[in-house]
Amino acid sequence: MALGVRWWTSLALIACFAATEVLHLVSAAGRAYPIDSENYITYKFQHINHRLEWDRNNFLVDLSGRYSLCNQLFNRRPITVDRRTPEGENITGYIDYTDGSGTDVNSVKEYLKTIIDRWINTRVLHGYIHGARRFGCSVRPGCSGHVVTTCLFSPGGGLTPPSPPPDSTTSTIIPSSTIRQTAERTTLKTTSTKTIERIPIALAFTREQYEMAERAARMTWDRSHFLENLSGLETNCMMIDRCHHWKFTGAESYAARHEMHIKGGCGFSPNNGSTPKALDIILGAVKHFPNARQIGCSLIPDCPFPTRYGEIQMYVVVSCLYHY
Repeated sequence: MALGVRWWTSLALIACFAATEVLHLVSAAGRAYPIDSENYITYKFQHINHRLEWDRNNFLVDLSGRYSLCNQLFNRRPITVDRRTPEGENITGYIDYTDGSGTDVNSVKEYLKTIIDRWINTRVLHGYIHGARRFGCSVRPGCSGHVVTTCLFSPGGGLTPPSPPPDSTTSTIIPSSTIRQTAERTTLKTTSTKTIERIPIALAFTREQYEMAERAARMTWDRSHFLENLSGLETNCMMIDRCHHWKFTGAESYAARHEMHIKGGCGFSPNNGSTPKALDIILGAVKHFPNARQIGCSLIPDCPFPTRYGEIQMYVVVSCLYHY
């Protein structure tokens, strides 16, 4: 009798342990996008490839959940999946992450919008989007103050270098009444008189970075933040390998309408885990204008750019505007 009791007790403990492990694995895996995020990413991707559709069978959605894991945090990269779709098509994808401690639906939607907008603006997924017919994504919030997401595409193609838009070395700035605000890192300050419209992807400098720029350029930072905000509309990942030819015509013409004479310069450097080190290199090398009176800059700390070997290298990109 005692042996039978011990046997049933052991069996119950094993079953309980197994159930706990299953629940742990389920909770650790990525989950489907909120419906609003699904609609938003589909809308954005279909502007690039109107034939691309969300996988209604959820095969790619479910499969992507195996990659949207907290152990993939800080591991932004393309992936090749060793499975095929039920139709026999190969699958490729991309893992990404962003800051965010919230796990509720509304918070997750905001975090995903940040990532999706970065993908669109940096063109890092354009090769996948152009070559695929279906895609599906998942998200894993609650990863030590971060969110991990994965999107899979079929048929899968290689990640291609960002192709520049027509006349990519110029820009257009449209005056309006909205100054950009950044939700994640440092918020761009409101300019008192001159206002700018257009959603930028660049970030404001911190106070310490103001001082770095002032030392490098040997001039004062524009404390009205107009130059900083205006540069935020110029700073673009497309500046990588194009800074020597980049024309700041949009910013210059907009400033001229406010009776300001400005010039622009930009630079980039690999981000090998330290944005401040890359920024120090850039500010030391970016073109300065000694006769200018003030400077204002913005940066993108995580521009993905393909190497010649097909890998992704992250870059810090900075643009600065100088007021004479």
